[in-house]
Amino acid sequence: EGLADRSSKLAVKWSLSEFINMIELRGQTWSFAELGHNAGFCLPPSDDFYFYSILDGQVRIAGISEEPVELTTGEIVFILSSEAHALRVNGSDPVTTFRFLADGEYRDAPLHSTFGTGMASARLLCGRLKVRWPGSQRPSGLPALLR
Repeated sequence: EGLADRSSKLAVKWSLSEFINMIELRGQTWSFAELGHNAGFCLPPSDDFYFYSILDGQVRIAGISEEPVELTTGEIVFILSSEAHALRVNGSDPVTTFRFLADGEYRDAPLHSTFGTGMASARLLCGRLKVRWPGSQRPSGLPALLR
C-alpha cells in the first residue's frame, strides 16, 4: 500500500521503499553520554528524531510508550515520536535537560557529556537528526520508536 502526499491536490502514492528513499535526514548533533548510577536526562518535545546507541550498561526510556523501554549494551533505538522523553539508569533517578541535544547544536566531533556522579553505570552515543519529509508533512501512523 502506498503513502499519499496530503499536501497536494493530486494524491501521489509511493511505495514504502520510494518513501524511505525520499526522506532526508541531516544532523551533526551528537554526543557520548555517561550516566552515573543515579542519573538521567530528558528532552523536550521535538519534530526531529533522536537516536541512542547503548555502548555499555542499561537504560530506561520513559515518555514514549505506556511502559518504560529498557535497553542494554549493543541496542540502538530511534525515537520517532515528537513527545518529550527521559533516559535513566534507574526508574526513579532525577533528570536534567540535555541542553546540547535539545538545542540541536552542530559539532564536527561528538561532545562528551556526563550526568550524575561516581562511576558511569551506562555509556551511550546520542544524536539528533533533522527530518525533511516528502511533501513537507510528517506522515501519520509512524511508530513512536524503532528498536
